[in-house]
Amino acid sequence: MYDKKSNGLVGENTLQKSSGLVENTLQKSAGVKAKNDLLAAKNLHKKFISLGNQRNKITHELILLIPEIYKKEIYKSYGCANIYEYA
Repeated sequence: MYDKKSNGLVGENTLQKSSGLVENTLQKSAGVKAKNDLLAAKNLHKKFISLGNQRNKITHELILLIPEIYKKEIYKSYGCANIYEYA
């Protein structure tokens, strides 16, 4: 390989050093990407758990409303024959 600075050929030792630097940089880049992927996965998991908890709370609240809706026959006002159809 030709070296513009020295107007001569680049030695094998220089090529090995350059190759090692490139490989090291690629490994570091892969490590950073792996860390970012892991953080993204953890954040996705946290969001999934949070939404699951919210769903559970909402479901519980809905279940608590059903007896009152049944008692007041609110479901009939919305064209439902029974509470099961409404729910």
